[in-house]
Amino acid sequence: MIQEEQEISKKRRDEEAQAMCLWSIGEIYFELGEREEALQYFKEALDILKRIGAAEGIEEILKKINIIKGGDKEPEREKS
Repeated sequence: MIQEEQEISKKRRDEEAQAMCLWSIGEIYFELGEREEALQYFKEALDILKRIGAAEGIEEILKKINIIKGGDKEPEREKS
């Protein structure tokens, strides 16, 4: 479903939506522990976000890339 949305975004030339789809796919692979696959999608999304100047998204994706490249664990989330 996300990949279908990505294709639609490409056709519409909606780069922000395309980046978000790539990011989402990367998140899925990240959660599955397939870090190299996630890294590919994060890098594609990062390229688009840089091109459109989406600073907040860039920062978040760079955090994930850093976790993958550094082998660090994802920071613990606060329990509510």
